[in-house]
Amino acid sequence: MKRVKKMKILNDLILFMLIIFMYSCNENIYEDEEGGGIGIIVPGKSIEGIKPGDYREDVVRKLGQPTQGGIADGLFRGWFASDYTDGPHSGLSVYYIELEDGSHGPVDNIVAGTQYTGKTKDGTGIGSSLKTVHEIYGEPVRTLSGAVTNPPRIWIVDIYCINQKHFEIHYEDSLITGFSIGYFLPPPDEFNTCKIN
Repeated sequence: MKRVKKMKILNDLILFMLIIFMYSCNENIYEDEEGGGIGIIVPGKSIEGIKPGDYREDVVRKLGQPTQGGIADGLFRGWFASDYTDGPHSGLSVYYIELEDGSHGPVDNIVAGTQYTGKTKDGTGIGSSLKTVHEIYGEPVRTLSGAVTNPPRIWIVDIYCINQKHFEIHYEDSLITGFSIGYFLPPPDEFNTCKIN
């Protein structure tokens, strides 16, 4: 009788530990789907857990110190750029708004380039085809395109509006070469595809 009771307690304990383990795994999976892990892109929300509006301290805590950086001038504002050129975040750049006093403001734009190996939950990443993107996300709200002669290639930028953020996908010869999520501060009306009417 004592032995049967000890076995039942042991079985209950193992079952309890298994439930706790499964619950913690599910929490981690949910967190990863929300953009909390290395190589995870959540369109319109985050890349590797970095979101528009985050501050430099949070980015460095999550990704570590960037490999290089500098000033980047855009069409409608200036940024401080932090580039990750090696390691697990290779190909990722984070653009902080340049404040009037010369300090770093919040993250305005997160950009992934050709070296970046991360993917969305559905497997979209560098090298995915335009056709696949359109099958998953539908038609973009705006498309820009042009040609380059040396070497000859066609470039396309599809702009989607997800969570009131631009999710831009850049292609060369119909294959993804980069993408970005932004902006924390909406661009001026003529550049703001995601403007709420």
